[in-house]
Amino acid sequence: MPEERSGDQITKLHLTAQIQNILNLNGKNTDNEIIREMLFKGFGKVYSNTIWIDVNSDRYMVQNFYGDDCREEMSGIPTGSYTHDNICYSENFVYPDDRETFNKFTDINWYKNNLNKEGVKFSFRIRHTCNGEYCWVEVNLVCTKHTAEDFHVLYWLDDVQNESFADADTQNTLMSAEIGQWRLELRHDHSSKMLLSSSLQRILGIEREYSTPELISLLSKQIFEDDKNKVYEAIMKLALGDKTTFVFRWEHTSLGLRYYRCGCSCIARSERYTCFCGYGQDITEDMKQIAENEQKMKAAMLEAKKANAAKTAFLSRMSHDIRTPLNGIIGLLDIDERNPDNIEVLKEHRAKARIAANHLMSLINDVLELNKLDDQNVTLAHEPFSLAKMADDILTIAEMRAVESGIKLIHPNCQPNISAPYVYGSPLHVRQIFLNIIGNAIKYNKPGGSVSCHMETVAQSEKTVTYRCTISDTGIGMSPEFLKHIFEPFSQEQHDARSFYQGTGLGMSIVKTLVDKMNGTLEIQSEKGVGSTFTVTIPFDIADSGDAADAMEYTDNADISGVRILLAEDNDLNREIAHTLLEESGAVITEAVDGQQAVELFEKNPPHTFDVILMDVMMPNIDGLKATEMIRALPRPDAAQIPIIAMTANAFSEDIQRTRQAGMNAHLSKPLDMKKVTSVIARFCTGTNTDKKM
Repeated sequence: MPEERSGDQITKLHLTAQIQNILNLNGKNTDNEIIREMLFKGFGKVYSNTIWIDVNSDRYMVQNFYGDDCREEMSGIPTGSYTHDNICYSENFVYPDDRETFNKFTDINWYKNNLNKEGVKFSFRIRHTCNGEYCWVEVNLVCTKHTAEDFHVLYWLDDVQNESFADADTQNTLMSAEIGQWRLELRHDHSSKMLLSSSLQRILGIEREYSTPELISLLSKQIFEDDKNKVYEAIMKLALGDKTTFVFRWEHTSLGLRYYRCGCSCIARSERYTCFCGYGQDITEDMKQIAENEQKMKAAMLEAKKANAAKTAFLSRMSHDIRTPLNGIIGLLDIDERNPDNIEVLKEHRAKARIAANHLMSLINDVLELNKLDDQNVTLAHEPFSLAKMADDILTIAEMRAVESGIKLIHPNCQPNISAPYVYGSPLHVRQIFLNIIGNAIKYNKPGGSVSCHMETVAQSEKTVTYRCTISDTGIGMSPEFLKHIFEPFSQEQHDARSFYQGTGLGMSIVKTLVDKMNGTLEIQSEKGVGSTFTVTIPFDIADSGDAADAMEYTDNADISGVRILLAEDNDLNREIAHTLLEESGAVITEAVDGQQAVELFEKNPPHTFDVILMDVMMPNIDGLKATEMIRALPRPDAAQIPIIAMTANAFSEDIQRTRQAGMNAHLSKPLDMKKVTSVIARFCTGTNTDKKM
């Protein structure tokens, strides 16, 4: 039985026979073998136009094998002078931007100098004679005979626009971006042809070849029903000649729901032939990201609304809480003006005014502190201090408050439980945590109630130690619902608590923020009407022996008699108070109202006129930091040696670090503790905080 051949194979055989007849190569084994090898080497395509060229005689012949009557006229090349007709062909049919390439590779002289049996391929765009549209074709050139007498070239065109989308490298690039190509051809005889690139087939999960009707049916089935209208609308736009892009959902055979973006346009249209092409891209991950971003945006908007509501509530409460003590103070002053001679009334009103003023100061300090702590870049101080001494100080203050309120304070000696008494940390803020908790335990207690405090070491290594402090009270307690909001600013369970207990509702917010910044934990257990228990656990770095020695206890016998102090403070009242207290301690004071005056006084006086400078940080004209830098830069021996001590309300590590970088020797926090002030001055001026300056 003879071997059956496909239509393509029959066409190729017919083409070979025709070329053999043209070249009159029957029985010869020259051009014939090359032609046969090129046509059957696995190209797998039907070549549209084949041209044989006799280079030496500048003559050629054409064979056209398009079955489509539109494509029959595609080349339009008659036989005759190759050079002349090739120029005409280039000018009339080749796309203008491609003519340079076409003319180069189809020139007779180029054939003679460059072409061999290996052949050459190049592509260009050619114009259809039936509809005027351009399409891509590929040219194959091969030298089939090259002797002294004969130089033959075989030249064939292939319409690559119908059969392929892109070369392998481009397909791989598109595939990496989850992009594939498609093409749909509609012919005048109502037949159609749809092609998908291999990359698009992989993206869509299509694992085998489908006929055009099968492929269209599959697309209709796999596209979500709700998205089919988008497809129909896109087809209508294409029919009108518009480009369009749309997104649809697709049921992938193995991946499930996927999102694809499809872009398409009409690239050829005539009465007998219309062609659409486009791309498909898997955008599932992008859609997931969009959905996630939308959720985040909704959550952010919700948080913004909550924050705005909290801000409104904050300002409302601030307005109320600030005006309440102010109204009280103003009212007392009005009453005092009407009773200038009533000593008892004036004395009573001064006491009440002081309570209101202290509450107002507490509120302002808490608000400023909370605002400062909200800055995520703020870090606490890391300086050596005696935790044992601080525990005694806290309990002493708490004992006085408890006695005033009729509350019993129970605290066993905690010294044996403090295994490492000298640690690094922010002593101001550690003190603030425990004074706040114990203060609340006393304030919100019942008449005759009690508060107990217990401290213990829970873990220790060579460099770190962790302490736990438990504070319990027999007070009014808190409900489980309120405990969920206890750390929110201005949170107080009873609406009249600020009036009755003189609380700000900010203390626990500050405590929680500080404990978190110290990498500690705060646990609260409470029962309404029974009491509350607060458990604070904080880790500390153990202070080195040298630093521990510097963390001395400030004593009452520090003597600064005769110490000459340059006091730089812009606030008149603060300057007057500091001047009076220092002068009562025996110091000699020279005042400066700002940093600029401090520099001028130091510079115009002889060296060693002053023993120490107390420098406020926040001052007009020149602040304390700049003034310190200017003094240190003066060309005199005492400029680099004189102790300069900062006075500031800021006790965060970055504030202390800035004073050290400016050249200051120590840092005193406001409000000033005169015992600490005199001890520090004595230490810098005498080498000890107990010896008298001679």
